[in-house]
Amino acid sequence: MNYTEIRTLMHDSDSYAAIEAIANCGDALTAAKLYLSAATDLYWKAKDLPGVIAIGAAGVTFSLTKSLIEQDNATAEQLRGTAKAISYNLGSFCWPGWVEPGIEIGKKECAFGHDAAKCNLRLAIELKRPPKAIGNAYWLVAAYELANCDFEAAGKTFDTAHTTFGDEHAMALMAGGYRELAKHLHSNSNASQLESAKSALLAEGSDDGKAFAEQLTTVEAALRTWYVQ
Repeated sequence: MNYTEIRTLMHDSDSYAAIEAIANCGDALTAAKLYLSAATDLYWKAKDLPGVIAIGAAGVTFSLTKSLIEQDNATAEQLRGTAKAISYNLGSFCWPGWVEPGIEIGKKECAFGHDAAKCNLRLAIELKRPPKAIGNAYWLVAAYELANCDFEAAGKTFDTAHTTFGDEHAMALMAGGYRELAKHLHSNSNASQLESAKSALLAEGSDDGKAFAEQLTTVEAALRTWYVQ
């Protein structure tokens, strides 16, 4: 089953028909990976966030529950890893800081994404993922705390991400930059510290560092708009 067939089934019938069809595609791991790819394609190709949420949520549930009854430990871990990947994507896709063209995010989508982000963090820790993946998981949770105006919690969680990234220098600087953004959005009193964080990212010298510095500016504007909705 491919993306076009899934999209057609959702259009001609309903999302639950697509969920059922995916679940019936081969073994559990094959189906889990299809949930992952389908949710990703629905976001980038169709800009269908309701479809992403429906298929993605079903994929996380399917992967986690199938892992509990899987006899092969390696396959069970892969299923939980796929659930983690889907939950990370759901968290990213539903965050209002990106302002992705064609995607409309409201309070319900944001709440759903926050829950997915917390699932991703739980699984990253459980599966003993490398520091970069766990740091990203903390960052995503902090991003939702920031979107929810929980500035103190966001600052602490961004700081945890900063520490967790360890030798991932650009990522650590990025998390530190978001920590300063949280303070700035809370009080508008530390613009110089935020600019210093951007300068440090630019001075880091990598393409990632430059992109993260630019991202801090665009995300600030997006969240300020989000706060007044």
